[in-house]
Amino acid sequence: MGDDENIKGAIRNSMSQLVLFNKKAITSNAIQSEMRIADEFNKKIIIFKEKDVKKAELPIGFVNRNYEKFDIRKPKYLLNRVSEIAWRKNPNTIEKIHTYYEEAKNYQILTSQLTGKRFLKKLKKMMIPGKKSNLAKFISELKSIITKMLNNNTITMPGGYEELKREEGEEKALYVVAVGIWKEGIHKGVF
Repeated sequence: MGDDENIKGAIRNSMSQLVLFNKKAITSNAIQSEMRIADEFNKKIIIFKEKDVKKAELPIGFVNRNYEKFDIRKPKYLLNRVSEIAWRKNPNTIEKIHTYYEEAKNYQILTSQLTGKRFLKKLKKMMIPGKKSNLAKFISELKSIITKMLNNNTITMPGGYEELKREEGEEKALYVVAVGIWKEGIHKGVF
């Protein structure tokens, strides 16, 4: 099978297409062709348009589509922006989520016990179906499950968790853990 057929098959089997549209993409026949293929297969096309790209520079047929702006100088936030769209999140809270995730890493709370694929899959099975459409409810439910596991001694938290709990209180510590686990689950493709 040729490269074109492989690409077509990959697009056909995907749920949606994410396009990072920067200045180079304006002149890339390959990117524009893949966008048209996704459109033919009626795939959801999520366009991230770099700030310097004018709306009129998007391919014909895509100019009036919804798009998200991104700044290539801040790539660490791109995953958060993608997650934001996938989870229909309020963009104003993304920075807070990112900050809590960094806090979980800094306190060394995200141990292999809490972020291993097996554990993440177990958590996913315990979640109520449909809750993940709203990130706040998802994290709240995750926090509740973690609390039950702690109370039943199913899991143990590292010293960093206890330190954070002393400094910021139990509610914040649990929230930081839940956000950290959620982000790790996203990174590992479990959530």
